[in-house]
Amino acid sequence: MKLRGVSALSIALGCTSGSAPPTFGTTPMAQLTGDAGAVHVDVYSAPDPVTRGNDEFRFVVTDAAGAAPLDGLTLDVVPWMPAMGHGTSTTPIVTAEGQGKYLVTNVVIVMGGDYQLRTKISGAVTDSVTVSFSVL
Repeated sequence: MKLRGVSALSIALGCTSGSAPPTFGTTPMAQLTGDAGAVHVDVYSAPDPVTRGNDEFRFVVTDAAGAAPLDGLTLDVVPWMPAMGHGTSTTPIVTAEGQGKYLVTNVVIVMGGDYQLRTKISGAVTDSVTVSFSVL
């Protein structure tokens, strides 16, 4: 059987044309209480630690006690470099994964320094968190 555009090995392995999903560690890079006290957020990065290039983050949002996952929220994530007074050239994409998990992709870091992910949370609760990290 001749296949066009797809290798037989890809079919045998069940691979798709997209990239592999990110692999997040088991230890959060940040554990935060929302500025208004309405949420608890654990943040994971892939890769860990964050590097120059295209990084991805998983936000796990729960109630203030950290007990119940919060779904149906909107996260507005803005990468920011405080020392330079500006953000990055790309707009992050946030995808709800369920069970309080939100995948943040398209975060492109082009230079080393201190960064923030300034995040506004809206929906059933309204709050905000600022994730701080450094890139070498």
